[in-house]
Amino acid sequence: MHLSLVPAAAPPRIPPHPAAHVPFPTPTEPTWALPAIARLLGVHMRSAKWQARYVEQLIANAGFPRPLPMMKGEGLTHGILPRRSRWMPAGVTAWLGDQIPAEAAEALDSQAATEAADRLDAAAENLFGGDAA
Repeated sequence: MHLSLVPAAAPPRIPPHPAAHVPFPTPTEPTWALPAIARLLGVHMRSAKWQARYVEQLIANAGFPRPLPMMKGEGLTHGILPRRSRWMPAGVTAWLGDQIPAEAAEALDSQAATEAADRLDAAAENLFGGDAA
Protein backbone atom coordinates (compact mmCIF):
# COMPACT_ATOMS: atom_id res chain seq x y z
CA MET A 1 0.00 0.00 0.00
CA HIS A 2 1.45 3.35 -1.05
CA LEU A 3 0.41 6.56 0.73
CA SER A 4 0.89 9.85 -1.03
CA LEU A 5 1.87 12.99 0.87
CA VAL A 6 0.51 15.18 -1.92
CA PRO A 7 -2.81 16.69 -0.87
CA ALA A 8 -5.83 15.84 -2.91
CA ALA A 9 -7.05 18.54 -5.26
CA ALA A 10 -9.53 20.92 -3.70
CA PRO A 11 -13.11 20.39 -4.81
CA PRO A 12 -14.27 22.84 -7.46
CA ARG A 13 -15.59 26.09 -5.99
CA ILE A 14 -19.25 26.66 -6.68
CA PRO A 15 -19.82 30.32 -7.52
CA PRO A 16 -22.44 32.11 -5.43
CA HIS A 17 -25.88 32.64 -6.87
CA PRO A 18 -25.97 36.04 -8.65
CA ALA A 19 -28.89 37.16 -6.50
CA ALA A 20 -26.99 36.43 -3.29
CA HIS A 21 -25.36 39.84 -3.49
CA VAL A 22 -28.49 41.91 -4.14
CA PRO A 23 -28.33 44.60 -1.45
CA PHE A 24 -31.28 45.68 0.63
CA PRO A 25 -32.74 48.91 -0.75
CA THR A 26 -31.99 52.10 1.14
CA PRO A 27 -34.66 54.61 2.12
CA THR A 28 -32.79 57.35 0.24
CA GLU A 29 -33.31 55.71 -3.15
CA PRO A 30 -36.17 57.50 -4.97
CA THR A 31 -37.65 54.24 -6.31
CA TRP A 32 -37.01 50.53 -5.79
CA ALA A 33 -36.62 47.89 -8.50
CA LEU A 34 -37.94 44.32 -8.48
CA PRO A 35 -34.64 42.72 -7.28
CA ALA A 36 -34.55 44.99 -4.22
CA ILE A 37 -38.19 44.25 -3.40
CA ALA A 38 -37.59 40.52 -3.88
CA ARG A 39 -34.71 40.85 -1.40
CA LEU A 40 -37.04 42.44 1.16
CA LEU A 41 -39.58 39.68 0.60
CA GLY A 42 -36.94 36.95 0.92
CA VAL A 43 -37.42 35.60 -2.61
CA HIS A 44 -34.33 37.12 -4.25
CA MET A 45 -32.83 33.71 -5.05
CA ARG A 46 -35.68 32.97 -7.49
CA SER A 47 -35.70 33.93 -11.17
CA ALA A 48 -36.85 37.40 -12.23
CA LYS A 49 -39.86 35.85 -13.98
CA TRP A 50 -40.86 34.00 -10.79
CA GLN A 51 -40.37 37.17 -8.71
CA ALA A 52 -42.61 39.12 -11.10
CA ARG A 53 -45.36 36.48 -10.88
CA TYR A 54 -45.05 36.42 -7.08
CA VAL A 55 -45.38 40.21 -6.79
CA GLU A 56 -48.31 40.14 -9.26
CA GLN A 57 -50.06 37.70 -6.92
CA LEU A 58 -49.31 39.93 -3.93
CA ILE A 59 -50.82 42.88 -5.83
CA ALA A 60 -53.92 40.90 -6.80
CA ASN A 61 -54.50 39.12 -3.49
CA ALA A 62 -52.72 40.92 -0.66
CA GLY A 63 -52.90 44.65 -1.42
CA PHE A 64 -49.24 45.07 -2.38
CA PRO A 65 -48.67 48.42 -4.14
CA ARG A 66 -48.56 48.52 -7.92
CA PRO A 67 -45.38 49.61 -9.69
CA LEU A 68 -45.22 53.05 -11.24
CA PRO A 69 -46.73 53.11 -14.75
CA MET A 70 -44.16 52.63 -17.53
CA MET A 71 -44.10 53.17 -21.27
CA LYS A 72 -44.33 49.96 -23.22
CA GLY A 73 -44.53 50.48 -26.94
CA GLU A 74 -46.86 53.41 -27.54
CA GLY A 75 -48.80 53.23 -24.28
CA LEU A 76 -48.56 52.98 -20.52
CA THR A 77 -48.50 49.66 -18.73
CA HIS A 78 -49.30 49.07 -15.09
CA GLY A 79 -47.97 45.52 -15.21
CA ILE A 80 -44.59 44.34 -13.97
CA LEU A 81 -41.65 44.50 -16.35
CA PRO A 82 -38.95 42.57 -14.42
CA ARG A 83 -35.99 44.69 -15.54
CA ARG A 84 -37.72 48.08 -15.62
CA SER A 85 -40.56 48.29 -13.07
CA ARG A 86 -40.06 50.65 -10.13
CA TRP A 87 -41.98 51.10 -6.86
CA MET A 88 -42.26 54.00 -4.46
CA PRO A 89 -40.45 53.04 -1.21
CA ALA A 90 -43.14 54.55 1.05
CA GLY A 91 -45.84 52.25 -0.33
CA VAL A 92 -43.68 49.14 -0.07
CA THR A 93 -42.51 49.86 3.49
CA ALA A 94 -46.07 50.68 4.59
CA TRP A 95 -47.31 47.37 3.16
CA LEU A 96 -44.47 45.46 4.83
CA GLY A 97 -45.24 47.21 8.13
CA ASP A 98 -48.86 46.07 7.91
CA GLN A 99 -47.71 42.46 7.55
CA ILE A 100 -46.05 42.39 10.98
CA PRO A 101 -48.38 41.45 13.88
CA ALA A 102 -49.02 44.34 16.29
CA GLU A 103 -47.24 42.57 19.18
CA ALA A 104 -44.11 42.06 17.09
CA ALA A 105 -44.15 45.69 15.91
CA GLU A 106 -44.46 46.88 19.53
CA ALA A 107 -41.58 44.64 20.58
CA LEU A 108 -39.41 45.98 17.74
CA ASP A 109 -40.29 49.58 18.67
CA SER A 110 -39.53 48.89 22.34
CA GLN A 111 -36.23 47.24 21.46
CA ALA A 112 -35.26 50.16 19.21
CA ALA A 113 -36.12 52.66 21.98
CA THR A 114 -34.05 50.71 24.52
CA GLU A 115 -31.08 50.53 22.15
CA ALA A 116 -31.33 54.28 21.44
CA ALA A 117 -31.44 55.06 25.18
CA ASP A 118 -28.40 52.85 25.75
CA ARG A 119 -26.49 54.67 23.00
CA LEU A 120 -27.41 58.05 24.51
CA ASP A 121 -26.32 56.90 27.97
CA ALA A 122 -22.98 55.68 26.60
CA ALA A 123 -22.45 58.95 24.71
CA ALA A 124 -23.27 60.99 27.84
CA GLU A 125 -20.88 58.89 29.91
CA ASN A 126 -18.11 59.43 27.36
CA LEU A 127 -18.84 63.14 27.22
CA PHE A 128 -19.18 63.81 30.94
CA GLY A 129 -16.98 61.04 32.33
CA GLY A 130 -19.69 59.24 34.28
CA ASP A 131 -21.11 62.36 35.99
CA ALA A 132 -24.11 62.63 33.66
CA ALA A 133 -26.67 61.61 36.29
